[in-house]
Amino acid sequence: MLHCTFLILLAVCLSSWLGVVQALSFDLPGPNNVVGVIQRVISQHYEPIADLGRRYEIGVYEMIEANPEVDPWAPEPGSTIIIPTRFVLPSGPKEGIVINLAEMRLYYYHPKEAKVSTFPVGIGKPGWPTPTGHTTITAKREHPYWHVPQSIRAGHAKNGRLLPTVVPPGPTNPLGEYAMNLGLPGYLIHGTIHPGGIGMRSTHGCIRMHPEHIEWLFKHVGLGTQVRIVHEPLKIGLVNNDIVLEAHLPISDAKYKGSNSVDALVNTIHRVIGKITPAIHWDRAERLIRTGSGIPEAIGQIR
Repeated sequence: MLHCTFLILLAVCLSSWLGVVQALSFDLPGPNNVVGVIQRVISQHYEPIADLGRRYEIGVYEMIEANPEVDPWAPEPGSTIIIPTRFVLPSGPKEGIVINLAEMRLYYYHPKEAKVSTFPVGIGKPGWPTPTGHTTITAKREHPYWHVPQSIRAGHAKNGRLLPTVVPPGPTNPLGEYAMNLGLPGYLIHGTIHPGGIGMRSTHGCIRMHPEHIEWLFKHVGLGTQVRIVHEPLKIGLVNNDIVLEAHLPISDAKYKGSNSVDALVNTIHRVIGKITPAIHWDRAERLIRTGSGIPEAIGQIR
């Protein structure tokens, strides 16, 4: 594990030094579905954990979940900060793009090799939800124009701010340099000029990515790529015979209430593991559900 941690740290350092964008990528783990390792770093100079997280491809809320006792804006120098770079892969087919709203994270399964790349994303804020469902990439646009929806223009007008009907490419365009249209009308995966909203509920329903991440994804994703948008606050993984739980708090929309309950966990275990009878430490599982740290932890074994 120490060797794996060293390799991840080395990759991050080299990518920063060379100025090359590198996705957070992993080999698919065969029959298992847990990738990566948890890292720990010592905070320096009161650096906000959002800035620290970006260097490790981790979103704002993921960092806050994993470090509930740390001041997110000014961590005390010398504090140990957890970097949650271990992931249980979402349930379902390992293909195309999967976006899990509950963890505000996108997974891209490479079509020609057994690899997955993952990125933090911004999703729809309260009142502007990102829909779940199956769709595809229907168009790719570099230096996109933003045709401002009437609903967004009306909302801004109520606050005394008038928006144009079209925003041309450039430094004031909130779509950034790249945009990919989804088959869901009006919804995009796009870049941003406001990276502070990545890993948060910050959009009008679209999927927002860091500029360097959307550039990478744009170059790798083809038209027609399958996209699944899900809300999975409880993800069950297998590492050999160990049953691993990664638990997040659900997003606050009313329809997701109870999606991190014990009953929901039981259903998830049955769906992922099937008919094999597992032995679960329920006190440990309930603690993870309650805290929603997003840090995968073994909660039992397959008998």
